[in-house]
Amino acid sequence: MNDDGHREVTPLSDVLPLPDPRFHGRIGSTYVDSEADIISLPMPPAGAPNVLLVLLDDVGFGQTSTFGGPANTPTLQRLANEGLRYNRFHTTALCSPTRAALLSGRNHHSVHALHEGREAPLGTQLLQ
Repeated sequence: MNDDGHREVTPLSDVLPLPDPRFHGRIGSTYVDSEADIISLPMPPAGAPNVLLVLLDDVGFGQTSTFGGPANTPTLQRLANEGLRYNRFHTTALCSPTRAALLSGRNHHSVHALHEGREAPLGTQLLQ
């Protein structure tokens, strides 16, 4: 623990997604009997690049000019012309699970993404 009560921060690894942090608190019968786990945010390694993620819902490859679509995206087009094209990402039929998978780096089933307004338990599929 450091001076402000937080555990020491270790740099992120080169492997993503990061493992779930281990809970170091104590869960009692009531809040009085419990002890909080004060965690620190993970820190990137020294010299790591800044990354800006732009997520647009309901926009497929065919929408932007970068991939031949009608929506003019000059900055994205300029980046693509310089060789930066991301085109190997799996999307789901809904925006919420896709966003959850992208932001967590995990499969959308693993992050308890909603299915038609109901939470699907981990590792299960809801039958219609």
